[in-house]
Amino acid sequence: MPHRPRLATNVTMCVGVFVMAVLTALSYVRLSSLAHDSVYPLFLQLLPASQHSDHRAKGAVSSENRFCSEAGVDMLRAGGNAADAMVATVFCVGVIGMYHSGIGGGEFALVRCQNGTYDFVDFREVAPAAAFEEMFVKDIESSLHGVNSSARRASSHSISQE
Repeated sequence: MPHRPRLATNVTMCVGVFVMAVLTALSYVRLSSLAHDSVYPLFLQLLPASQHSDHRAKGAVSSENRFCSEAGVDMLRAGGNAADAMVATVFCVGVIGMYHSGIGGGEFALVRCQNGTYDFVDFREVAPAAAFEEMFVKDIESSLHGVNSSARRASSHSISQE
């Protein structure tokens, strides 16, 4: 094996590290520009944004994600009603948007009744029954950490209601 001068090896190593640093920085800048300060993972952001709703003759399903909207539409195609489509869509969003939805998350719905009126239903998280107005006044940190920081489930509970 030929002997290289120590200086040449160090220069080669420095150039290699510099090139890797530049490539890493360029990749970060490119991916950051795609992220737009979103809470969603990058692979979900790269999906077509215009495909978040789907409609058919029997109804329409809209959600934050194309795949979840399609799950609701598939439920309608299979003979389900609007409630069935909502359950399929909510469970899908709970998997894809686990940061803010799912078993511990909340949602809201605008429901058209048979008589043509609309009802707004709020399924957002709520404080536990034992909570009281001044429970965090003396210990603000307990609102962020520990058992007192938890809200009561709403999303999964709402699905089980009629």
